[in-house]
Amino acid sequence: MKTNGNFPKHPYLLECIAITTDDGGLGFVGVKDHILFLWPWYAGPDGIAGWVQHRSFELSTLLPTSLWYNTISFAEGTDTIVMSTSASVFAIKLKSGHVRNLCVTGSYYSIVPYMSFYVPDNLKHDTEDEHSICQRDTTSYQDN
Repeated sequence: MKTNGNFPKHPYLLECIAITTDDGGLGFVGVKDHILFLWPWYAGPDGIAGWVQHRSFELSTLLPTSLWYNTISFAEGTDTIVMSTSASVFAIKLKSGHVRNLCVTGSYYSIVPYMSFYVPDNLKHDTEDEHSICQRDTTSYQDN
């Protein structure tokens, strides 16, 4: 496969994050001038591959006005990125543009999103002690 070497040369790429595209390929997402850009790696019908600006979102239409925007995380399998702003931290669904406010802003440089987790049996508490650090909640996980 040939490449066109057309890697997007924009300042926001220093603060971009890698994402998985709809077809399972590699992509990047970054912000410049209050616009969120998506750049997937695309192989054309002629066999030449390169980076293609696929979509962009005007952040002022999705999020409250902010002095700065920073992409900090991507939740694979959910098509969701997490962005920190001067006002708050938001999750944005890339397909729908749906926005969810996660928390007030702070010094977030990375967030590790996860869909589920497993608590081994030897770490589960059988008591319902309200002061326990690990309280057992049978609605939040399923035993296999």
